[in-house]
Amino acid sequence: MELFTDSLSINILLFLLGLYILSKSSDKFVDASVFVAEFFHISEIVIGLTLVSIGTSLPELATNVYSSLSGSSGIAIGNAVGSNITNILLALGVIILIKDFPISKTIFHRDGLMMAAVFAVFAGFIYLIGDTLPRWTGVLLISWCVGYIYFLVKHADSAPPLHEEEEEKEKSGFFTIDSMPKALLWLLATIFLISFGAKMMVDNIVWTAEKFSIPKSIISATIIAIGTSLPEVAVSFAGLKKSKPDIVIGNIVGSCIFNILLVMGLTIAIKPMPIDTETSTFLIPFMLLSGGLTVIFMRMKWMLKRWHGIVFTLLYLTFLTINVLKIINHG
Repeated sequence: MELFTDSLSINILLFLLGLYILSKSSDKFVDASVFVAEFFHISEIVIGLTLVSIGTSLPELATNVYSSLSGSSGIAIGNAVGSNITNILLALGVIILIKDFPISKTIFHRDGLMMAAVFAVFAGFIYLIGDTLPRWTGVLLISWCVGYIYFLVKHADSAPPLHEEEEEKEKSGFFTIDSMPKALLWLLATIFLISFGAKMMVDNIVWTAEKFSIPKSIISATIIAIGTSLPEVAVSFAGLKKSKPDIVIGNIVGSCIFNILLVMGLTIAIKPMPIDTETSTFLIPFMLLSGGLTVIFMRMKWMLKRWHGIVFTLLYLTFLTINVLKIINHG
């Protein structure tokens, strides 16, 4: 039985509930994963570079896998690409509007250039292969992801420290993960909740798109993308409060990399993905523009400045306005 109904207001409430479940359960999944990793004495830097970055991409991953399995490829690619655009132009844009951020050469060379390469290769797949991305492209992206994680782990000692100020935690309570059985219970529970939240979101977006004859990629690139980018925003603002620029930049750039290599890789590996005109002519060029500007701005005197934030924010408003106009025209 589908979760959507014939009432727009009820579907909006169900979508928001699904988004809330997805966001909260993803956050708890990261907490449980970190506890398990620490229990087995895996270093904190490795946890930060892998579990946290991948964990903040869980909403995109859950949404995309369900979309792919249910035959809604437009939602899958719109969500991943739209999330990258949102992460850079909105999340990073607003954060560097607040204060200038120094850029370490490690972050630039290890993550910034990697993000640009990932964006370029993915765009190359779309423009060179044609209407449908075959499974082998997904397998290639996943293999690249595994290699990238191996590189991060192997060179962890040279990476900036992460999450040094997390001592003040509750000592007891059901929602506090303080034992291995509780961590495993939360892992199982959050996997179910993440899947359920993704289903609620996708079903309602599909219903809305079909009811108003709106391309699914447009809705997913805006509404779903903003929702699934909330974990990246939360982690980045936490890094801002603690004056840790490498956490802020590393989290956003790292999440953009995993959104393509892991999220899109797994999605395409599960099922070959058709590419619609909206994606190839609008979403991909906007993602390439966002990534290119990020790398250029990072290299300019090794500093992200407030005026860069103004450029990012104005570009996102342009992106949002164009999508809203498309939705109105389709309606």
